[in-house]
Amino acid sequence: VRTRTAPPPPDTQAPTAPGALSSPAQTSASVSLTWRAATDNVKVTVYRIYQDGVLIGTTNGTTVSFLATNLTASTGYRFTVTAVDAADNASAASNVLTASTKASLPPPDTQAPLAPAALSSPAQTTSSVSLAWNVATDNVGVTTYRLYRDGVQVGTVNAATTSFLVSGLTAGTSYRFTVVAVDAAGNASAASNELKVNTTSPADTQAPAAPDDLSSPEQTTTSVSLTWGAATDNVGVTTYRIYQDGVLIGTTNGTTVSFLATNLTTNTQYDFTVVAVDAAGNASAASKKLKVNTTSPADTQAPAAPDDLSSSERTTTSVSLTWSAATDNVGVTTYRVYQDGVEVGTVNAPTTSFLVSGLKADTRYDFTVVAVDAAGNASAASKKLKISTQAEAINPASASVPRDSLVLKPHRLFSPNGDGVDDEWKVEGMETCSDCQVMIYTRYGQPVFSAKPYRNDWNAGFQGQPLPQGAYYFVIKRPGFKDVTGSISLIR
Repeated sequence: VRTRTAPPPPDTQAPTAPGALSSPAQTSASVSLTWRAATDNVKVTVYRIYQDGVLIGTTNGTTVSFLATNLTASTGYRFTVTAVDAADNASAASNVLTASTKASLPPPDTQAPLAPAALSSPAQTTSSVSLAWNVATDNVGVTTYRLYRDGVQVGTVNAATTSFLVSGLTAGTSYRFTVVAVDAAGNASAASNELKVNTTSPADTQAPAAPDDLSSPEQTTTSVSLTWGAATDNVGVTTYRIYQDGVLIGTTNGTTVSFLATNLTTNTQYDFTVVAVDAAGNASAASKKLKVNTTSPADTQAPAAPDDLSSSERTTTSVSLTWSAATDNVGVTTYRVYQDGVEVGTVNAPTTSFLVSGLKADTRYDFTVVAVDAAGNASAASKKLKISTQAEAINPASASVPRDSLVLKPHRLFSPNGDGVDDEWKVEGMETCSDCQVMIYTRYGQPVFSAKPYRNDWNAGFQGQPLPQGAYYFVIKRPGFKDVTGSISLIR
């Protein structure tokens, strides 16, 4: 007898409802779901996922997560989950979960910012360069600026900053800088304008050498022109300062070595110096002081005519003239002596006498004198002096004239050269004539020697200086006697 086993009773018990349905993440088109596993008297085999009451998917009984896709951005959805066993018993729905998708993402940004403009360097040192530029624009927004030195990136700053300090540089060196703007998507602009900048050189503390050869090639009544030799400097002279009597009166650039000092006073002395200055402000010592006089105004005023022209002595061949000094606004320098309208000699002021020689005995002559100043202005002639030479002539060639028992024999030449021979002019017989006066004149009539008595000691000196060689004329006077006259040859 075979025994048959009865089949098990059918499974009619549904699983428990899944619990704690939640959404750990959302996108603009999806919502991820998770839940706590349901229990069943036999076993859960399937989970059914519902979106707004519509079944959108299932998972096996061991998977407690699901990704709801193909959703609309920025939209709220209601989700539930039910558990199902093998007998197709379905649990009650889980808790209702309301979840929203996120907003749609914008399209990717592929537009680069515009290049930064107006890159400049407001300051430099020996080891750094500061940079500044204008804000760059972008369709979304600039986030960063990249700084490049000679093509190599040396730094970045955020978009709110439009300046940068590049440090660690070498003194006195040229560098090239650019700036690039970058947006959040990493789009980089074209480079800004390229800026070439030099770091500064080390501080210059060496002053230029003093200018030399300061001179004045020309002066007027109110100005003095100055020139000087260029000064040298380890870097370079940039300026010359010109001082007048210690006061700065002007400047020139470092390549100009001349200056015209103006607004000066006529016929006045000024002291000038020049100082060289370099770009660092280092000043040289002053040049040697130059003393310069402005000129006097052109003198066009002639002296007054000499007056009181008279003759103090006459001989058969000469006339001694004297006159009163003429006056002038500046000063008389010369007197011209005229005989019968012809100039016969000159004397330098202040001499106001002249010996006219070489005349004829017992002859009348007309004499005048004209005063001349340094500018060449000549006065009117003095009043004419009419005078005659004495009638009896003395022969100068003999140079020996008897006077009672007195015989004078003047020597015709002498040579005061210190050799002990004829160093003084001698007049033989002078020792017997203690009351004789000896006077000696140049060939222009200027007196150069007078002595009473004469001791044979004249060595051709005048005012402490030796006279030049040539012809000179003498007059020897003795009361009660006629004059002895003649010529002397001075040989050196």
